[in-house]
Amino acid sequence: MYTENDIEIFLKKVTEHQSQASSNDEKQSLISEIDRTVLKSLLQQNLIYRHKVIRLLAEICKEESVRQECVTLDFISPLKDCLQSDNIQEKIESCRAIGNMCYENADGCELVSNQIGINILFDICRYACEKHDNIQLRMIILGALHNIINSNEKVAELILKEDLLKIFLLYIPYLSESKILLFLFSISSNLIDYDTNCERLIASHLLVEIGNHITESAIYENRAVILPYLLEACEEGYGVKEELCSSLFYYKLINLCEEYVGKDEEFVRETCYILVVLITTDKSIDQLLTSKKYDLLDYGISWLEKSNLQLKMTGALIITNLTRNDQSAISLLADKRKPDVKLVEQLKDFSNQLENKLELMTDEQSKVAHGILGALRNLAVPSTNRPLLVDSNVLDNVTPYLFTKNFNGEIAYKATGVIRFLLRDAKEASKIAIINDSILQQIVLNSNSMHPGLQFESRRVIFLLPVALKTIEVIEALARNDAFPLITSTLASCEVQTNRGIIQNEALIALNIIMMLANPFICGKLQDANCHENLKEFLKQDIEHSEIINNILQLIHLIKRQSKDLKVFISNEIIVKFLENFLTNEQLCEYKPLLENLRLKQNCAGKGLIDRTLEILQTDLE
Repeated sequence: MYTENDIEIFLKKVTEHQSQASSNDEKQSLISEIDRTVLKSLLQQNLIYRHKVIRLLAEICKEESVRQECVTLDFISPLKDCLQSDNIQEKIESCRAIGNMCYENADGCELVSNQIGINILFDICRYACEKHDNIQLRMIILGALHNIINSNEKVAELILKEDLLKIFLLYIPYLSESKILLFLFSISSNLIDYDTNCERLIASHLLVEIGNHITESAIYENRAVILPYLLEACEEGYGVKEELCSSLFYYKLINLCEEYVGKDEEFVRETCYILVVLITTDKSIDQLLTSKKYDLLDYGISWLEKSNLQLKMTGALIITNLTRNDQSAISLLADKRKPDVKLVEQLKDFSNQLENKLELMTDEQSKVAHGILGALRNLAVPSTNRPLLVDSNVLDNVTPYLFTKNFNGEIAYKATGVIRFLLRDAKEASKIAIINDSILQQIVLNSNSMHPGLQFESRRVIFLLPVALKTIEVIEALARNDAFPLITSTLASCEVQTNRGIIQNEALIALNIIMMLANPFICGKLQDANCHENLKEFLKQDIEHSEIINNILQLIHLIKRQSKDLKVFISNEIIVKFLENFLTNEQLCEYKPLLENLRLKQNCAGKGLIDRTLEILQTDLE
């Protein structure tokens, strides 16, 4: 049997060897001197120095080989009585020993679960949190749970089901204590796989409590574990974002970014990313807007005007997310702080800095531009906002961004969306500028982009130009810059699958206006664009909407009428011959069966429209 003095000598030697980084052989030699049978028997006796015996066990179990040996010899079972002792030091050292034996040892974790029980460990946590001065016990029991959860998946899942998160709530008053936050977030990270969509985490409201009580300095000190965990949790469950935004956590992150900008750029970059991720749901925004102390729009505008590109980008994205629906976009544009003007000024600054060579934008500048254009696009969605944005010269400052290839067309996509929304309300000079050959050629080029959004928006702008301007100049510009094949081919086989019916109807309307203003040059370009063949292919498709049917029939009438009218007014024999070839009797004959087949699928009103067209075609043919 070892006396208290013997145990103290062993303890002193073991700790000295560990602190001096002695060789492995020296450690093993010393540890081998300790009789395991005697040590285990001492654990089972109610000795005044039993806590020192347990501490010795904890120290020798830092060695991997000894750890497994002690688990095999079941040093864990005797610790159950020690954990339930009234001696606080025995509780502390028992938790330390359990934590060390379970470190990367699944067998040890299994033994703790079976021989001691999760509830007893939880009781230790409750006891530790009852008294403010149980600082050491609070940390060590949490460390033991951390090692168990990290080393055995089966036991980890069991611990979560036993309502571990309620235990975590007891630690909220002690977040500033050493390693408490580190263990809480590390354990939570290890448990994500066992908590579907973070349902238990969200239901516990643990993140709300942590967000309200954690200090900004504690967030920064534990950033290496907190930031990755938050990103992972946000990906697993959308409710996590709302939970965090329900607390003061978001605004604490904002304050930290302002404090460490220019000091720790990596931290600012990671934190700004989290700030953006957190506000990608309406509920998160709603929660942040309930704050009486902080004004989210204030931060968005002030950060937009910062020289730091990370803050500038995040400011733009805050404004973007504050305009996620029509009502909020309308309210924001009416704000006296004029966020739209601030956004336009930033675009103008970039253009000036780069002398309109926007292809020279860095990745960071591109991210800012993308955020600003996203905000302007959201602001342009409500029709009541558009005249106001036109007055702020949004269109003229957005147009240069059509030429950017950054982010595989994403920036040009946002810019094109803004142009489409504002084109009808644009000033005459802005409309004329859009049909400048270089700009129009770029829009046509973007209409064949690999980026589906850019392709979709660019085609819609082309289809909208005849409607918005209604002049022979815009039609000739479209013809001159090879836009007609895009319009006619969209009817035959729309490569843009999103909202296919909408884009095909817009192409039809554009063709109707083109035919109203057509001249021989335009007709020639339409013929080159296989107008008739593509229209016939379109008639073979399943068409249900009456508006589209009406536009098809009107187009056929316009083609007929235009052909006749031009032949009447043009005496040049060559042009007349060309126009006769533009719509031949053979082509009229080809339309007839297609219209008859389309008629079968229509209701009474649709059939009536088609019948009248068929009568006219038949009369012409006769």
